[in-house]
Amino acid sequence: SALRDVDAEIVNYLVTTESRVAGKRLRELALPDGAVVSMVTRDDALVHPRGSTVMRPGDRVFIVVNRETRAALDFAFIAKMGARDRFIGTV
Repeated sequence: SALRDVDAEIVNYLVTTESRVAGKRLRELALPDGAVVSMVTRDDALVHPRGSTVMRPGDRVFIVVNRETRAALDFAFIAKMGARDRFIGTV
């Protein structure tokens, strides 16, 4: 696939009430260089990702990222300190 040719993958994350990103706008997220939010789904509808898009619990966020920066991205989407980690793997 084209993603293998560029050493990238598409990952998707479920935003929960405990997620570090919950309630934040996309432009406020400290995403690693090269990470691109490609799609957000909310209540079975597509939300076009913009800097002003607020991450809400229940949102699924699809991101294209290279493999070496994946861990930093996982950290941004896991639960806050003390809560159980909740993120979805590779698409």
